[in-house]
Amino acid sequence: MNTFLDELKKQHAEFKANNFAFSQKKKNEEFMLKQNRLAGLKRQENTKEDVDLDLYNPHYTDAPQYAKEYYGGVYEATTRYDNEWD
Repeated sequence: MNTFLDELKKQHAEFKANNFAFSQKKKNEEFMLKQNRLAGLKRQENTKEDVDLDLYNPHYTDAPQYAKEYYGGVYEATTRYDNEWD
């Protein structure tokens, strides 16, 4: 009786090893574990100090100051006559 069970367990193990769906499921589980681990690391990068310093806000709050800083004379030349036609 034990030999029958041993043989059955052996065949079942071989079947699981050769079964594509089972191996894909195992690969998917390993992949998701890795993704969750990396997501946890990414979440730790954004600390409260970074949020307080507003390091993640890419928007410039003062548009004319931005234009003068980055475009200089071109900005002034294009906006010089903006209010004269009113």
